[in-house]
Amino acid sequence: MSIALAGLLWGCAGQPSPLPGGPVLEPGVLKATHASSGATFRLDVGQVLLVELPERPSTGTTWQLVSGLPAGVLHPEGQRFEASPDDPDIGSQQLRFRGVGPGDVVLDLALVRPGHGLAGAADRWIVQVSVQ
Repeated sequence: MSIALAGLLWGCAGQPSPLPGGPVLEPGVLKATHASSGATFRLDVGQVLLVELPERPSTGTTWQLVSGLPAGVLHPEGQRFEASPDDPDIGSQQLRFRGVGPGDVVLDLALVRPGHGLAGAADRWIVQVSVQ
């Protein structure tokens, strides 16, 4: 399932502040990277999990949700590609998810060619998210 979302671009505003559960980009935002696969993230309602995964557009692959998210727990807010300043074909896909209600969800992403399914997935990234 592709993550087609409104608000595809956003900026980081405010000053970073420490929050339990992971590195923070801006107040209320926890950052997850490729190395975070297998981890558990705890979010308060209203907090954002920013997932930053490596991507190379010339391969034709992109990070996509493997299955839908349960309504009322975690809501996708947007995504964008951030190119490397040295090479525009290397960078990271940044996906934002906001905790909207208490519950637990498995956030499962696969690096796939759109329309080719999971069989051809080049990579998988899975974390547990607990919203309180």
